[in-house]
Amino acid sequence: MTDPLALVTLAVAAAGGRMAGHDSGSLVAAGHTLLQRSAVLVRALTTLRSAVWLPTGGPWLTALAASDGRGALLLDPQLSGIAVADRCAREGVGALFTVAPLARAADTALASELIQIWLDDAPVSAAVISRDGDRRVERRIDLGAHFGIDLAGDTATEGRDEPFVHVDGGWHTHRALLAAARTHAAVQGLTPVHWMPPTSHWTLDGLVHQVGMLLQGGTITHGDAPAA
Repeated sequence: MTDPLALVTLAVAAAGGRMAGHDSGSLVAAGHTLLQRSAVLVRALTTLRSAVWLPTGGPWLTALAASDGRGALLLDPQLSGIAVADRCAREGVGALFTVAPLARAADTALASELIQIWLDDAPVSAAVISRDGDRRVERRIDLGAHFGIDLAGDTATEGRDEPFVHVDGGWHTHRALLAAARTHAAVQGLTPVHWMPPTSHWTLDGLVHQVGMLLQGGTITHGDAPAA
């Protein structure tokens, strides 16, 4: 049986770090709950991949957990709606994880068949936007009562050798990202007492820095200091 901690999101959840006022385990569990409670999302990811178009902060961890092991495109929140729509069409994206302000600004550019998941209120709830013919359907998903996730495993596992994220023009596996994040954490001397402001998860350096921090049980916060 594959070690569950071979997935980046579950390895992060098991480490006990915090992001944007939430523990990383809750953010990851919310992604798994979203996947289990949205048949529309499951169908979208059956043959297609996901994309993550989010500002800095905790929801990207929920989005990656909900991508169900499929490689996810990490998109710069400064991209225009037209650019995002073009990337999604070219890369075979079926589900776009975003927030309402970005989605509404890009509404006319995004393809109608593209499922949108708004994570403004994660890990408490999410909105899944889909189409039923010409009708726009918005369903609110309660993420508060999380399904359990198995976090038992080898914390030093190499990770799965399969695509995890597409960032900085290339694909990176779970194994490669875990190795890079652990090396970064060791070089920087990161520990559970360390904290940092959020960085650009849509760049490899920013993602590695944040994952490295979370793997050590550290804190990523929106403010100048972590919450007491």
